[in-house]
Amino acid sequence: MSASNNPTSDIWPLSTDDGPPLAWWRMLSVHQFRYTEQSIIGTMLQRIAVLHGGDKLRAALSGDPAAAIAAALSLMPIRDISLTVDITMTALLHSASQR
Repeated sequence: MSASNNPTSDIWPLSTDDGPPLAWWRMLSVHQFRYTEQSIIGTMLQRIAVLHGGDKLRAALSGDPAAAIAAALSLMPIRDISLTVDITMTALLHSASQR
């Protein structure tokens, strides 16, 4: 079966149309994050309220790069993709793309 006929063998990198912004960190290459994608992620992160993420994640959502790194490292090793993982890694991606 060719890759085009097999829905489980997606060609990486995908596009922003293939999933929500919280999944982009695991779907797209770094070269696909231009101003528009960074703006979408930044706006989305500003609107997220975290109840149980702790101070590091709250600071990461506010754009603190050191907090984003610390929050991501606190998840290691990542065994399952969860909403918390997607939010944390998206905050890390956003911090990295701003530098």
